[in-house]
Amino acid sequence: FTISWLQPDKIAPAAVTDLRGVDSSSSALTLEWRTPGDNNWEGQAERYEIRYSTAPITKENFAAAQLLPAPPVPKRGGELQRVRLEGLQTYETYYVALRAFDETGLASGLSNVAKLRTRGDGIARQLALAGDCNQSGEVGQTLPLPIEALVTDRFGAPVTGFAVQFAVIAGNGNLHGEASRTILTDGHGHARTTWTLGPTPGKQEVEVRANGLTGGRRGERRGGGQGTGAGIGAGATRRKRRRSSSRAASR
Repeated sequence: FTISWLQPDKIAPAAVTDLRGVDSSSSALTLEWRTPGDNNWEGQAERYEIRYSTAPITKENFAAAQLLPAPPVPKRGGELQRVRLEGLQTYETYYVALRAFDETGLASGLSNVAKLRTRGDGIARQLALAGDCNQSGEVGQTLPLPIEALVTDRFGAPVTGFAVQFAVIAGNGNLHGEASRTILTDGHGHARTTWTLGPTPGKQEVEVRANGLTGGRRGERRGGGQGTGAGIGAGATRRKRRRSSSRAASR
């Protein structure tokens, strides 16, 4: 007969350190990570415990977070693995973490906590001015910062690829060399353009428009100077500095 001595398993799966989001929709998130093994990174773990929350996750509150009821079966150690969380709130921040277990119940340490957000519905509803709307500049010179507008949906999520029109309506300035420009919003919902003030002291005005949006108002920037100031020596003059302000507009 043969006598075998079975050593108890003392090596737990490795802790995941690269949990990250790779895709999102208005109600779902997809995450990816490098799979731990049964013994550290070797072999194949038995199961996962994946939890998520709208509040930050720590070692102390991990067990109180929402449990994913049907996590994927672990792959071989070192392989990439994905999971999709569904039925989530629109444009909401979520925190996700996981642990891996071997067949004896040994648990890995808690993974890194991934922070990610679901998307909005992508339907533009609101136009607002963003950035610094209270700048000073000289006649005939470009303002230090661009004019910037933000387009969002009803959840406050930025909307990409929406047309925003900027138009000079007083002061004979220009927007990157043009009287009006139409700019598509970027991945953060922003559209922006430079503004060069007109050559004559006085009222300077630009209107920002986005068709079909609510909550906007006519926007303007006004020069607030009192005339050309005196320079130093030989009767020299300097250009007047003027203050600009903005309000949002939609039509």
